[in-house]
Amino acid sequence: MKAARPVFVDRGEDADALNESNADPSSADSQSSETRTREQQRHDVLGAILDAAGRVADAPHLAGAPPAILVTVTKEALDQGSGVGVIDGMDTPVSVETVAQLADTGGSQPVTLDATGALLSMGSVQRCFTPSQRRAITVRDGGCLIPGCPIPAGWCEVHHVIPYRAGGATHVHNGVLLCWWHHHIIDSGPWRLRMHRGVPQVRGPGVRDWTVATKRRIDPPPINAPCRGPDPGRRGLHSPPGSVPSPQDHRGP
Repeated sequence: MKAARPVFVDRGEDADALNESNADPSSADSQSSETRTREQQRHDVLGAILDAAGRVADAPHLAGAPPAILVTVTKEALDQGSGVGVIDGMDTPVSVETVAQLADTGGSQPVTLDATGALLSMGSVQRCFTPSQRRAITVRDGGCLIPGCPIPAGWCEVHHVIPYRAGGATHVHNGVLLCWWHHHIIDSGPWRLRMHRGVPQVRGPGVRDWTVATKRRIDPPPINAPCRGPDPGRRGLHSPPGSVPSPQDHRGP
């Protein structure tokens, strides 16, 4: 399995490490070569399996809800983009960038506490793309949008092009498919994404021009394309064996 720049480094080191290794934008190897160790590949495969399983509608529930990772972070840290968050059950804090990436995938729920820790208010879950939105984005994007990444749509996450905390809407025109790795490093890595008239575009390291990023398997026919008649070598659904339809029998609109 190949993916663009799939190496495990601290998020604070992502940008430097990726920019150095992708200094030559004309080199295909610099954008799509596999650099993970076997252990890192196994880690990524396991993570992708768990992520896909967690999106199955009839997956086992815990206390009436699907299994979830509970991450706590202050509103100030999330708004300022600095600080740490805490994952329930883990002693080691995680960066606010990691918290934002997890929330981009799984949603967030505002909870207000007073200075003594008493619960004051609790809001509804926000920023989750609905299953119907995900299906529409899947049809448009076809897989991870980063050039050279072969991860199919079923293994991808939906990313807010304009971050939710920056006012970005949870809408198909602001959501794109990214694999777990590229979703993890998109804010600190060398790739840039934007939406142009509803179509996602990507710009690689050292490249000035934006390019259409979708990987649709079926492209729409060109406007005013001539109607193509039946292939004389193919038998129609209701034609008896041995018969060959004539092009003169075709009636265009």
